[in-house]
Formats: sequence, structure tokens, C-alpha cells
Amino acid sequence: MFLNKWDATEVLLTIIETIENIEYSQYNNAILIILAKCIGISPVTSLKDLLKLCLNISSKGFINFTVRQCLKTNLLNWILYPSILTNDCIDMIYELYNALSTIDDDVIDKNELFKINGYVLLYQNTNQQLHFIIEICKLFEDKENIEANILHILKYAENSSLLFLKYLYIFITGIFLCDYNEDIVLKCLSLLLKYVSVNAEVATNVLTLILYKLANTRDSKIHFELLKAIPKMGIMKENVQIILSTLHVLASSSPKMKTFTMYLFYELWSCDTKYYPYLQKLLLEDNPSDKANSVVTKAHILKELCKRKPELYGSELAAHLSKILNTCKNDDGIASSLALEGLRYLCTGGVIDIVTAWETLAPSFETENRENVIQSFCKLLSEVPDLHTEAAKYDEMISDIVNKLWNYTLNYSNIEVVSAAYDTLTYFSHEQISRYFPEVYRDDVADRDPSTEVIVLASGEWWLSLLKNGNYAHFECITKFISEWVRKEISEYGKGVYFMSENRAEPRDYYYLQVYSIVKALLKHIKLKYKNESEIEIACLNILSREYSKSLPPCDWNFLHELVHIPQYRKYCILIASRQVILSGTARRFIENLLTAITEKPNVEDILTIISTLKFLCNSIQPVIMKPFAEVAMNFALDKLREDNDSEVYDEIISHFKGIFCDKDIHDVNKGVLGKLVIETIQDMSISSENFRKLLDCLILLPFKYMKELISPKCWPEITQYNFRRAVVIRCAIARNCVDLPMVWFNEIIDVCGDVKGDQLFVLQHILYAIEKCKDNISISNWIEISYLYYSIYYMQLKSVRITSQYQIGFSNFWAKHKCIW
Repeated sequence: MFLNKWDATEVLLTIIETIENIEYSQYNNAILIILAKCIGISPVTSLKDLLKLCLNISSKGFINFTVRQCLKTNLLNWILYPSILTNDCIDMIYELYNALSTIDDDVIDKNELFKINGYVLLYQNTNQQLHFIIEICKLFEDKENIEANILHILKYAENSSLLFLKYLYIFITGIFLCDYNEDIVLKCLSLLLKYVSVNAEVATNVLTLILYKLANTRDSKIHFELLKAIPKMGIMKENVQIILSTLHVLASSSPKMKTFTMYLFYELWSCDTKYYPYLQKLLLEDNPSDKANSVVTKAHILKELCKRKPELYGSELAAHLSKILNTCKNDDGIASSLALEGLRYLCTGGVIDIVTAWETLAPSFETENRENVIQSFCKLLSEVPDLHTEAAKYDEMISDIVNKLWNYTLNYSNIEVVSAAYDTLTYFSHEQISRYFPEVYRDDVADRDPSTEVIVLASGEWWLSLLKNGNYAHFECITKFISEWVRKEISEYGKGVYFMSENRAEPRDYYYLQVYSIVKALLKHIKLKYKNESEIEIACLNILSREYSKSLPPCDWNFLHELVHIPQYRKYCILIASRQVILSGTARRFIENLLTAITEKPNVEDILTIISTLKFLCNSIQPVIMKPFAEVAMNFALDKLREDNDSEVYDEIISHFKGIFCDKDIHDVNKGVLGKLVIETIQDMSISSENFRKLLDCLILLPFKYMKELISPKCWPEITQYNFRRAVVIRCAIARNCVDLPMVWFNEIIDVCGDVKGDQLFVLQHILYAIEKCKDNISISNWIEISYLYYSIYYMQLKSVRITSQYQIGFSNFWAKHKCIW
């Protein structure tokens, strides 16, 4: 209302007159920060008076160095972009700039600095921005811990709301111009870029700061990061001319900088595709003096262009990529690999026909032996099955590709090339890979007529032969390859495979599956050859024990009772049975017997294995068996923690319990058994321990009915400090992970907080902790605006025996801080 009645110039003159009569104020730094923000947005008509006021205050001394830099940041734009309208002010701008650069950094008496003025504290807490500015300025005056304080502020800002970043922006600019250590400068730069990405209006000011810092620092890493940041300021078209001039000067400075500038022009293109002509010019030029780096950089940029905008420059990019593939024959193959990735994006984007691409590339890959290039080539070929065309040569291409991939698996020793080839083969159909299945693994070579075109599907025995006779060095790749085909086979099973009449016993083997079933061949081999105890049998069990989209078909698993006593087989037997318990009675009995045995004599390996499959067991095993095992497993884990400081079992239990509590398909009965176990366990833990924190992450996933007695004071016979603090910590954790109305979890705590003396600040700290996490939830501001918290705390103060000034100040600071979060 005051400003509406008074002209801005009269207000400034009144403030100047008042300031002149004050010799010193401990809040001069805060006043200068407010004025610095005004300078950045001031109309020319008020600028001169504003500058005069700043000059007046700064001349009194005791102005913090960082605060001076904050003011200087808003002077730079007036200096860099002068106009006829600022002619009357330019001399004063330079005078103030020079004054800020020469004033001594006087030391303020700490007793004077932190002396609390009741009126100032009252007014400070009526405005969130004012409170914020004063508190930050106080941190700047702590000379001994200035860098630690600044780092703390910057780290907090990284995960805070955008409004907090907006308030901090003026301080970040000042810190950025100071000569603090490298970490601080780079964190400031990162925060400035983050703010520019959501508020493009400040890009012009930030570009000025970057160029100023670039001219006034010698740190090479900071130089590098500053140069990378320049193109990002292209988000504002007013900056483009300065950016282009800077990049052109940079490109002409040296061959290596020309390569780097090409990357910077790509970053500028990322802001707006209309700047492509500048990038295009550099892509067309060769750089013989820095050929290796230039080609790799060019290939990377081309790959990204193909990935992000294949439809805009498709044919032109294809020509560039082809040139790289034809000319780059160096040993490292990085550029060629990147070019192949670019071609992959062009093919999937429909810019290049895959048949044409294959016909062009195939001849050169007859002699290609660079391993990373072959891997990229395999990734390109993995897209072929999804790029079906009606071209007459498509089927011929498929045959050539599959044959090529099988040759890679047979003729290359490099494990990464072999793995890439096997992975790519999994993208093709069973029929496509069967035709060129290597003869060394087939059992129909003698009977097959090469002149016929009859397609024979690979039988299960062929896959088993691949496992037995494949290169031993590739054993893990082959196992993974076969398991992927087992996954495909199981996913195609119909309901009829799982159907069994009620009174019929489970089949002893998979006689009812097709001859090409891999599952059938693996199980048959295990039952016949398990006494060999070789890696082949272990691999077969390993493949069958993996988790697939469906269970294995019905089978009599009683033979596992014998295999489970063989140490190498034990883990896989447990995994197989655990994943069949829902459908198989024999598997269920096997697991029930095993759980009973483990309960009586627990060991690490068995507990870890069972815990890993707990989600399957919870839907089948009766609570009367599940509960004793779960209790023994938890006690075993806690004993390992106490005696050996070994948290492996404990961490695994917590991890899988969390998965079960989040899974809506798990039966509530066993979920309740595990939930009660968690409640009982956490009651005996210290709230400050790491184990409590881990278990807390699990506890908060339970429904309220399970934890009501633990966190609801109404259910306690008496309120003790331990129970109360534990409830506060748990409710805080729940609120931090709550989507709807998170702060209502504190209502019951606040109602009884006055009855627990000395814990009011503990409650406030955890309320703030929850608010920080849920800062974007609109319900929080509503919860605070109705003053529920304020009146509850006031009620607590009335009931407390003694209210200290420290507590009053702490609450006032809290009340102002929470406003700064939005």
C-alpha cells in the first residue's frame, strides 16, 4: 500500500536519507543483496538513485566479499549492454564497480554480528525472502568455515525445489565469481545451468557471468566446463550472436580447439535445430592436424543426430557415416563403432532400407576383425527381424545374417564378440536360426538332403549338444543363450500344457512336450546323468532354475530329494522347487520338508536361497511352516550382525520383505506373518542404528493396521520418550513416502507432544525433514496455512514447564524456513 502511494524515486531518496544517518548496521549485507536484486530489474529512471544508495552503503565498510560479488553480477549486464538510456548512469555504474573491487574485507565483531534484535527477528520472520537473505549472509560472515558452509548450501540446493533455487540464485552468482575452490565453482555452474533450463530469462545474465569467469580464471577444468556451458545459453535468441562469435574465435585458435568447437556447436544445435548450418559446416571440413579426435567427435555427433532427428538430415547423415566407415581403418575402431550405431538409428527410423544397408556393409565385414566394430555390427543386425520388408532379397539377407552370426560364435575367441553374436541370434525366430544351426551340434547330418528346402526345427538334443560340445571358454555365453531360448519356449506354452486331471499323478518326465523342446531335453539329461556331477549337469539345473514368465510344466519333482544332497546341485534344486510350489504338489512337499530342516539347523547358503524365492513360497506354503522359518532366518541374520558384523543375510531379508509387502499378488496371510515379525524385530532396536533405518524402509510399506500399536500413542499404556521418538521417526518416514496428505501422519504426534518434555524440537526437526522430501505436494502448504502446526506448538508451549529463548528462536527459524521450501 505504501509503494502505491509513493513514487519509487521518493522511496529511494527517503531510504538514502535514512541510511546516511546510520553509521553502521549489522544488516548492511542483507540490504545490499536486496538492492542487488533490484538493480537487475530496475527501470532506467530509478537506476541512478538505486546505484547511489548501493554506493552509499558499500562505502560504510564491513561489506562481505561474497556479497560484493553478488552486487557486481548485476552491474556486469549494464556494462556489457550499454545504451543511450543509461548514459547518465554509466559513470556511477563504473564507480560502484570499482568501489566493490577495492573495498577492504573488514571483519565484523562476532558478538555484534549475531546479537539478536527482537524487532529484527520479528520482521525477519514475516517475510520468507528476507529471512532467507539474512540467514545466508550470517553464514558468509563465518570466515573460518566459509567454504564448508557454502558447500553445504550448494549441496542442499541440488535437491531442493525450484523456488529455493530462485531465492538462492543471487547468492550463487556471487559465489561463482569468487575465487573459491574448484568444487564450489563447478557446483555453482551446475546450479546456474539447472536454473537456466527452467527459467530462460536469466540466460543472458548467466552468459555474462560465464564469459567474465572465463576471462578471470586459470583453472583448466573450470575453463573446460565453462566452455561446455556457453552453448546452453542459446536457449535465449538474444545470446546467439555472442555465442557464435565466441565459438568462431575458439575454432580458429588451434586444430584441437576446432574439434572441441564442433562438439560445442552440436550442443548449440541441441537448444534449437535451426543452428544446424553452423554445425554442418564443421562436419564437412576435415581436420588433418587432429584427425583421430576429430573423426571420433564427428562420429559421435552424427550418431546423436541420427538418434534424435533422423528424419531431418537422413540422407546427408548417411553419406557422412558411409565416409567414416570407408576411411577409418585404425585399430581402435571407435569411430566405426559409433558410425554403425548411427546407421542403426537411421534404419530403425525408416531413413535407410535395411537390405541396402546390408548389401553395402556385408563385403567389408568379410575381413573385419576389430572386436568393438563387430559388436556394433551385431547390434545393428539385431534390428533386422523388426525391419521386415517385402523386398525379394529380404529372406536371402536373413539367411546370410544368421549364417554370419553362427560363424562368429564358432570362429572367434574374443568372449565379447561371441556374446554379442549369441545375443543377436536370440532376436531371430526358431525357424531362422535352425536352418544354419552348426552341423557340429546336429544329429541329422547323415540323414539330411542338402538339395531339399525343408526347414527342420532345432531339436532339444541339438541345444544340449551345443552345451556339451561348445567352446568351453564360451560356456557362460552358451548357458545364457540357451536360457533365453528356454524363456521363449516357456512363454509360448498354452494352457493345455499345464492342465492335469484332479486324480492323476504328476508325470515323471516331459514326454508330452514336442521333440524340439529344450526344457524336455535338459530335464531328461539331468535325470539320466546327474551322477556325473559335471558342469553340464550343473548348467542344465541352472537354466531350469531361472525365473521365467511362467512356471515349468507339471512334473514329478521327487527326484530332487536325491539331488539336493549333492552340494553343487543343492542351490538349483531349491530354486527349481520354490518356483514350482504353486502348481506342483511334489515341489511343495519338497520345500516344506526343507523349511522344517532349515528351521532346526539353519545355515547361510540355504537361508539366502530360500529368501530369494520367498515371493513364490508366500503364495503356497502354510503360515504354520512359514512363520518358524522366517523367525529363525531373522534371528540368524541378527546373530550374524552382532557376532561377525556381517549384514549380508539381514540385507537380503530386508530387500525381499520389501518386495513382498509391495506385491499385491501375495496372499495377505503370509504377508501378515512377515509384517508382525518386522514389528517385533524393530521394537528392540535403537532408533539411531543403521539396522533400524534399514528395517524402517521395510516397515513403512506395511498397512497401518499392522503398525498401529507401534506408532499410535493412544494404544500405549504410557508414553515414554523411547516409544514417542520411535513413533516420530516412523511417522516421518511414512510421510516422506506418502503421496496423498503426507503431513497428517504428524497430527496425532502433535496432539500429545506437550506431554513429553524436551522432545518438541525433535518433532519439529522431523516435520521439516518430511516437508523437505514432499516439498512439491500442495497439501503441505494447505496443512501449514490453516495454522494447525502453529497453534499446536503454542499449546505445547503453554503446557511446558519452562520455555527457553533458544526454543522460541528455534521455532521462529523453523517457521520461516519451511516457507522457503515452496
